[in-house]
Amino acid sequence: MHRPGFEPGSQAWQACILTIRLSVLNYLIIFTSIYINYKRLRNIMVKIVSFGLGGILIKEDNGWDMIRKKYKIPNLWESYMDGVLTRNEAKVGEYIIWKLQGVTKKGLQMDLKNFRPMKGAKQTVAALKKKRITPVIISDNPEFLVKAVAKKLGIRYMTYNKIIFDKKGYAYDTKPTHPSKNKRVSKLKALEDFAKKKKISLKECAVIGNGLSDTTIFKKSGLSIAFNATDIEIKKKADKSLYSNDLSDVLKFFK
Repeated sequence: MHRPGFEPGSQAWQACILTIRLSVLNYLIIFTSIYINYKRLRNIMVKIVSFGLGGILIKEDNGWDMIRKKYKIPNLWESYMDGVLTRNEAKVGEYIIWKLQGVTKKGLQMDLKNFRPMKGAKQTVAALKKKRITPVIISDNPEFLVKAVAKKLGIRYMTYNKIIFDKKGYAYDTKPTHPSKNKRVSKLKALEDFAKKKKISLKECAVIGNGLSDTTIFKKSGLSIAFNATDIEIKKKADKSLYSNDLSDVLKFFK
């Protein structure tokens, strides 16, 4: 039964419908405002931005391939990934070839300074610092390369693989700054370490990466950006995806 005077089409009925519509509209406005403010707050809360190295801060893929290319050294790491060699066989084998090809500590210190910075890299780091955001490098590249990039861009915190040399200056092992179980750099340990140093949570960290190993910290960080990633799975696991030859394009995510 309808209440008297409240039949469909009556003034009371129309007033009720109008009230409901206005209420829904108000709720939409409120939720939209909350969402926009949340997005802004999320960007404001970012205190650390972690950068990968190859294809992000520099144009080269990685320092190990820079060495292989210069000295014409086969990539035994690919043989390990294909299951042809064990990890130790690949590592020891490459260092033997390094020695045969005359790769020395002094030579590497010079060779790994010859990297090509990504366009906009210095501008990006400077802009983040201006916003009081700390830039860090999380990479398992050779120490000489990472330190050279960090020095050029003005980055204080970084990870790398320290190459161990014998008395004659020939490499025979590596020691990562934040070792994982497979004796590579643990990117999660590194991010946790840097966050602890700055007394912040992982959700206040943003990660810019392009490799599968970056996805381990994508899900732990507050904001993840796949930059020049070619693997579709990496793009899917990142909050944002961007392909550009200018790193400063990522700054739009930190307004």
